[in-house]
Amino acid sequence: MTESNALKEWSLALRAISEGRQIILIRKGGIVEETGAFDVVADTFILYPTYYHQDPSILKPECRSWLGQDETGSPDEVLIGLCAELTDTVTLHDPEPLDALSAMHIWATAYMQDRYFWKPEKPLTLLLLKAYRLHNPLKLRVLPEYGGCRSWIELAEPVDVANRSAVLSEEDYRRERASVLDAVSAFAG
Repeated sequence: MTESNALKEWSLALRAISEGRQIILIRKGGIVEETGAFDVVADTFILYPTYYHQDPSILKPECRSWLGQDETGSPDEVLIGLCAELTDTVTLHDPEPLDALSAMHIWATAYMQDRYFWKPEKPLTLLLLKAYRLHNPLKLRVLPEYGGCRSWIELAEPVDVANRSAVLSEEDYRRERASVLDAVSAFAG
C-alpha cells in the first residue's frame, strides 16, 4: 500500500501528533491554494513536515523548547514518518470554540485567535486525524514543486504506508475524537 498525497504541516504540530498530544489540525487555506480556501483532496495521506514560519510565540509556553530540537529536515531532504486517515472535518464559522479546544493542541491562544481573524470571511477547517507512525521512515528529496504556501502536494515518489502502527489505540482515539467533537458541536457548520 502506497500513498502520494501529502498534507504539509509544521514539524512541531507533527511532533505533537506523533506523541499522541493532539489529533487535530486547523486550516484556513494556504496563500496559493487553487480555490483560495482549504479543500480536502484526500482522506488518507502522508503528513509532510515543514519548517518555515515556526516561531516560539505561536506555541504554548510548555512547547516552546521544542523549537530547534525537531529539525530533522533540511533544505534538500525531509523525513517522512507519519501518515493519517481523516476521520472528521468540521467547519468553524465562529471563534468561540477555540477556547474549548485549547487543551487539545500546542498552539498559543493568541495565535489561534489570529488564525481565525485572518480573512474572517473564510471559516476555519478543523481536521481530526487518526495518525500512524511509519515503521520505516523515509527521507525524500525536497523538490521545487513541494514549496510554497499551499496545504497539499503530490509526492513524486509514493511512500509505502503498509508497515505502520497507530499513534493512539482505537479506544484512546475514540475518546479524543469525542472530546473534540463535543467541544465544537454547538458551533460547527
